[in-house]
Amino acid sequence: MITLFGIPGAASLAPRICLEEAGADYVFVEPDRTPGHAGPPEFVAASPLLQVPGYVDRDVRLSEAAAIVMHIADRFPDSGLAPPVGSDERGDWYRWLVYLTTTPMPVLYQWLYPERFTTGPGTEERVRAYAVSRLDRMFDWIDGELSDRDHLVGGRFTAADAFLWMLCRWTRNMPRPAFSRPNLERFWVQGRARPSIAAVIVKERLG
Repeated sequence: MITLFGIPGAASLAPRICLEEAGADYVFVEPDRTPGHAGPPEFVAASPLLQVPGYVDRDVRLSEAAAIVMHIADRFPDSGLAPPVGSDERGDWYRWLVYLTTTPMPVLYQWLYPERFTTGPGTEERVRAYAVSRLDRMFDWIDGELSDRDHLVGGRFTAADAFLWMLCRWTRNMPRPAFSRPNLERFWVQGRARPSIAAVIVKERLG
């Protein structure tokens, strides 16, 4: 049995969508992340810094959402969550997942948690404003990449799409949400209608 440790709507969202897409037998557990009382032990072993998601599958213990979705794609090869190993599309799939987790995702944290990125009084809004300006450029570019297709890679839904859908959701309270752009709006609406994403929305009461 696979255990995914997470918080509704947090970075565990993309891995959970992938598990649903794969039809995996799994349980979703919200861990205690209080220092000195964190648990269960499997969560601490998978994510020593007490960050979600954490993932336990037999002897495999993983943190980092991108690593987890890559593992799920390989664990369930018939799911179609990744293009074939060695294909041109597989390389592009790696590129998208690495880009999403290293470029827009950290800047989204600046928007969501500006207090983590400054110590000066009254500077949190400046952190947020800088994050917005950077994210606008990033999502404009991604919107352009989707101008002639519904999915990021290979003409079908993959783990990269699950990851992008999660990040789009995180922008919902920004002045200009990612899905306010025409191609990302289409991507967003199609994602909501997908059974795997629709199931997670209900299970996590995301509205």
